[in-house]
Amino acid sequence: MSELHGALNPAELERLGLDAAQVLDFSSNCLPGLAHPRVREAVRSAAIEPYPSPDAAPLRLRLSACHRVSLDAVVAGAGAAQLIFASVQAYSREGDRVLVVSPSFGEYADAAVALRRRVERVHVAPDDTPDLGAVFRAVQQFKPALVFVCQPNNPTGRLWPEAQLVRLMQVCLDNESLLVVDHAYRTFVDPSQRFRSIEGAINLYSLTKDFALAGVRLGYAVLPVYRAAALNAVLPPWSVSQPAIAAGLAALEPEVIDATDRAIVAVRESAASLWEALRARGVVVLPTDTHFALLERPGASAFRQRLLERASVQIRSAASFGLPDHVRVASKGVAADAKLLQAWDRFGAESESEL
Repeated sequence: MSELHGALNPAELERLGLDAAQVLDFSSNCLPGLAHPRVREAVRSAAIEPYPSPDAAPLRLRLSACHRVSLDAVVAGAGAAQLIFASVQAYSREGDRVLVVSPSFGEYADAAVALRRRVERVHVAPDDTPDLGAVFRAVQQFKPALVFVCQPNNPTGRLWPEAQLVRLMQVCLDNESLLVVDHAYRTFVDPSQRFRSIEGAINLYSLTKDFALAGVRLGYAVLPVYRAAALNAVLPPWSVSQPAIAAGLAALEPEVIDATDRAIVAVRESAASLWEALRARGVVVLPTDTHFALLERPGASAFRQRLLERASVQIRSAASFGLPDHVRVASKGVAADAKLLQAWDRFGAESESEL
């Protein structure tokens, strides 16, 4: 099976005769566990008969206050993925170059290819100290219409130094390129930075990751006001559903944010213990600044399949990132992580030929 993203695949589970409720999923980078009770209640209580606000104005108003920007500087969408495609459509033309760092989230390149843009890649070794120097040079060489940077990067979990991003913003301005910064996992580095942005860039955010709302599909952009009209123009009206707006408003309540921040701190602590336990078993865990990490594992795709079939444990093969000998694992908390370690002990010593 071609694995394009993390999370469980219902068709694969049906083929294997597995019950989704019994599978431990370490392939998704979302906050483990259920969404906050207030958010779940908000979704249940949302009125689904009337049309929602065409541009999610109530949610955008709350977000503008959180970011301390004007209402017109916030654009909401059905997940950050929709806004990635919309950004390529709004700010480039057919045949333009789009620059992406590799390895990174595949939707940046996928959006460019789907919309007939040319993809240029800057390859950065996943175990290197984060350095955007090669990106600076690529912008100057290719003068792309768009430059995508994931902050922190997925799948490596590494945080690009803030000063380098600010410098990259200037390099983009000098070369008439537009910088798009994807902050989907920023809070997993430091929850206090939830509403941080790079001035002048298209800043993308996902409310689905840290608030455990992947099924709702909810994201937004914070950007210069003069650029917002172009992004809005390519988004269909009612992109954000009424339940999604309700979920977002509830998630942004101070009590919910506080509880979520505590949960993020806890999962970061469990992740640190998980990396230590894996290293004690001889596993190479690449440096990470988040609750997920790349692990060296020859025959990653086959190993992922073996863990799923025999232990009902799912990890993410990094083959789709161009790393066929690595897997990506996100901590799910102490109890679940212990079961991952048990599965690793049982099947991790098998050779690639046995897989």
